[in-house]
Amino acid sequence: MVFYRTTTNMSRRFITTLSSAFSDTSEFAQEAIREEEALLGPVKDRQPDRVDNQQTGDAFRYVPLYGPQTGAGQGTTPVRLLHLLPGTRQDDIDCKLETVTVEDVVDRYEALSYVWGDVSARTPIQINGNTLQIGKNLRSALLNLRLVAEWRTLWIDAVCIDQGNIHERERQVAVMGNTYRSAAATIVWLGDSQPEFTVVAYHTVRTLAGLSGEAASQSKDGTSLQAGKDIVFQWLKDDTSVPIDLLGRDWWRRAWTAQEIILAKKGVLVCGRYQIDWGLFCDAVAHGLALEVWEPFELGTFVPQHFVFFHAIQTLRSLSVEGNPAGTTLAGNLVDLLVQTRRRDATDARDKLFAVLGLLQADASRLEIQPDYSSSAADVYRSVSANLIEHSGALDVLGACFPWGDDPAALKGLPSWVPDWRPTGISAQPLLYDQTGQRRETHATRNSTCRPIFADGGSTLVVEGHHLSGISAVSSILPEFDDSAINMRDDDYDIDENMGMRKTAAQMGRLVGSFVSGAADYFGAVVPHLAIYVEWERFARDLRPTNRDNPKAAGDDAMAIYWQTLCAGSLAPGGYDETEALFWEWHKTLGPIRSLMKWKVDEASATFKTLGMLGYLKSTWKGYGAFFSLLRQCTERRMGGTAEGYLCLLPKAAQVGDELMLVKGSRIPLVLRQRDDGCISFIGEAYVHGSMDGDAFDETLCREIRIR
Repeated sequence: MVFYRTTTNMSRRFITTLSSAFSDTSEFAQEAIREEEALLGPVKDRQPDRVDNQQTGDAFRYVPLYGPQTGAGQGTTPVRLLHLLPGTRQDDIDCKLETVTVEDVVDRYEALSYVWGDVSARTPIQINGNTLQIGKNLRSALLNLRLVAEWRTLWIDAVCIDQGNIHERERQVAVMGNTYRSAAATIVWLGDSQPEFTVVAYHTVRTLAGLSGEAASQSKDGTSLQAGKDIVFQWLKDDTSVPIDLLGRDWWRRAWTAQEIILAKKGVLVCGRYQIDWGLFCDAVAHGLALEVWEPFELGTFVPQHFVFFHAIQTLRSLSVEGNPAGTTLAGNLVDLLVQTRRRDATDARDKLFAVLGLLQADASRLEIQPDYSSSAADVYRSVSANLIEHSGALDVLGACFPWGDDPAALKGLPSWVPDWRPTGISAQPLLYDQTGQRRETHATRNSTCRPIFADGGSTLVVEGHHLSGISAVSSILPEFDDSAINMRDDDYDIDENMGMRKTAAQMGRLVGSFVSGAADYFGAVVPHLAIYVEWERFARDLRPTNRDNPKAAGDDAMAIYWQTLCAGSLAPGGYDETEALFWEWHKTLGPIRSLMKWKVDEASATFKTLGMLGYLKSTWKGYGAFFSLLRQCTERRMGGTAEGYLCLLPKAAQVGDELMLVKGSRIPLVLRQRDDGCISFIGEAYVHGSMDGDAFDETLCREIRIR
């Protein structure tokens, strides 16, 4: 068997699994293979697929979708539908394209949600007797979705929209949400199946879906399902097929796909010839996480990225279907959606905004926002930000700004108060939200609103605010955790179940030895990350913070302010006392790293990393620190101190000399920097304990601030 080492199970389970590394999973795999043969037939009898059309003709030309020739009446929405003609996997792909109105075909077609992939590698299909070049991933989808004996009617953006007609593209994108809502179902095409992986992944999902249904049924009867003790759970434990082969697909990371599945009446997840109902898939993954088939945290600290994108879909569905909390404006709703989708990628940078408009609770035109492919990405981003600020009277969108500084990759012409939505890496979570992702209840400027003026051709944001404090000291930055270094090769852990006892023991020894001495890359990624927290603690103690509000602190005031700053004001469900107890429990787990730093062991050395990691594993052996779940807003930030002695959580770009200000319309203190031209640059948000709920705000002190 193979002992898999992935980012979803490198934790205390890495060691405890050694004792069960030889449990027989072959029966589960064989069951999956039997299921595959029932679906596809014996391998020896399968004929190769046709990968390209053999017959081609003249290039297909679109008839304009908008105009009198379409026959569309006023108030109707014209669209094209693709009729996929029947055939076998050995036939050319032949289709018919028809122009209709959405209102006339509700529930009479399926919409396809997929990733375009490499559009430079194109292949022909036949449409209405002519040839259209499409991407290879789309051709593969059509090959697998085609029926043998009947037509299949689909809406596919790359084919049903004339992508070369900007006017048509803008109008179709504006109504795309309705196109997906009107479909009978949305087909999520993940891509071709992978030999040996996909069959196991789908079998795992179906097994978990069955367990989930059984658990729900038994819970209604007042009984409990001991699935964790069942042999099925032993087969599934530490599964890698689902997170890697299904959740690891590009589809989960694309901007458009979120809208496409969330607006669907029904979803079907398809990978090659395998398919499963979307709802069953979500139930299965949620149940697997609940059973800890996959671990929800890496070392109790880091959320495996495959599951981040899965959970984001559920959050977006909540924002779109259930709506935002009472009092949230339409502009606020759009800010929330943009923040939730910012890590999703798009080929066209403008689509990072346009792809979420269909998820709004109301028509985006109320915000004066329409898809515009004639303007540059910088102009689109600036225009949308200005509209959001003007329509809401709030500066919430500033929290999504990315601190580019002088980076040459920065989008040229973008003011500092406008977010650049292009980057998809982990960035600091806006302080607009608490650690659970809900909007913060406090307001640093007493629920004030701003009356913005956009000067200098729209590049300068003119608002009002006043000084809070100046930054006099900063700590190191807590960077994004890079888990790329911790992917050890699976073949490092190959153990033949037919090995003799002596060879088995030797291989086990090599495995353990590799864990202790050969995992320097892993330690190199994790231990310095944890060491930043120890440095921050020293920073807080040395500062002796004087923050205004610390009502329940007893004894160690510096540490009380420190842990509340780490949490950015969020508390565990049990309130202050529970959160403080969780902090001190977590504080103990850093003891080994704290000791090594005290002994002045070189932090770059392998000794520091290895001993620190082993000590940390030992200290967390009995369970993960619940306090970690409150630290999500620390990533990509640094601690800071002010001239008045305030401890604060700052954006990573903050420097000594920057100014903390309270600005009308902002519920968070802002970090600003004076420019040589008399204007001010926006650097980011700051958490300043004791100044988050309006106690430090004085409207009479406000003056004009010009942010560029």
